Amino acid sequence: MEDYRRYLHPGIKKIPKLIRLGDFCVQIISIFDFLRIYKIMITKYPDFLFEGFKISKIVHKIEWEEADKIIQTFLPFRIVDAGSGKSWMMMRTSGKYHADVEPITKGDTEKMLSCFLKSDSFEKSTYKPVIVEIGSERYAAALMGFPHAGSNFTPFKQRTKHLSGGFKNMRNWDYSRNNGVAGHFCLHFLGSIRHTDKKTDLEAQKALDFFVNNKLVKQ
Repeated sequence: MEDYRRYLHPGIKKIPKLIRLGDFCVQIISIFDFLRIYKIMITKYPDFLFEGFKISKIVHKIEWEEADKIIQTFLPFRIVDAGSGKSWMMMRTSGKYHADVEPITKGDTEKMLSCFLKSDSFEKSTYKPVIVEIGSERYAAALMGFPHAGSNFTPFKQRTKHLSGGFKNMRNWDYSRNNGVAGHFCLHFLGSIRHTDKKTDLEAQKALDFFVNNKLVKQ
């Protein structure tokens, strides 16, 4: 087996995180190093993210305060569409009152968007009930299907005049450049609120009701 640790940046001395993935112990130095490792591992060992884990059948409905601690920035996780069963990989890139997430590859973006009806604007965008799989656990969430607040021509977090979804004169919140979409998507949990007006997104909370109505969650 290839020693993936040699891909870590030699100038980094402090190891901020240690993540156990089955038989793999991955030292994450920076997001750039992680994505390089991720690409190598997912190509050679497609199931490495879940190797050694027995995925729980239970879906937990958790408050945003707890989800905020579980979904760490820049670490990949799997999203499963509760309706169709389709799945793809995403990662959290930002978000204070809910998670701002992005598909990792173009293939992930295509799978995700195939589950949503096309929308003409951010205001008319819809949410779908989804399951977030991290490690062996599964969590109920609501995912928006409209990319927004991003630009492929501006560095991450730098201010710019024009962004996707009709947003203007604000920071660029699009981190990924090779996933085929400009912008991020909102991922809501129980009790999370919007960034724009700090109010509850009723459509997101309605999507979460899917799990309760179908008796799919453990609270």
